[in-house]
Amino acid sequence: MNALTFEKLKKLQNQSTAGIRIYLVLTLLSLVTFFIYFFQHFTLDMLITDQKAVFPALKFEIIVLSLLFIAYSLFFKYINNMLKEYGLNSYNLSEYIDRNEAFFEKNT
Repeated sequence: MNALTFEKLKKLQNQSTAGIRIYLVLTLLSLVTFFIYFFQHFTLDMLITDQKAVFPALKFEIIVLSLLFIAYSLFFKYINNMLKEYGLNSYNLSEYIDRNEAFFEKNT
């Protein structure tokens, strides 16, 4: 492995970190939006009298979270396919970079 390949691995690590952050932000945004909608449109009296009133909002939230999870899974499948040619995966990439960073900085 040379320094250029190591730089590619660092770039993939940055992309995977950005993907995790984006997934986290979108998930939190979705949940916050759901709770804001929920507490503005539903009262406790409405939920007691009409138990099915909350189902459309829950269905929409489940669909949104499912789509986010599918996109997250496909993204990491793509990252793992890119890392497969180096014999790595997204779980041990940061460990590999931390362990070998001094070696590649010393050689450049």
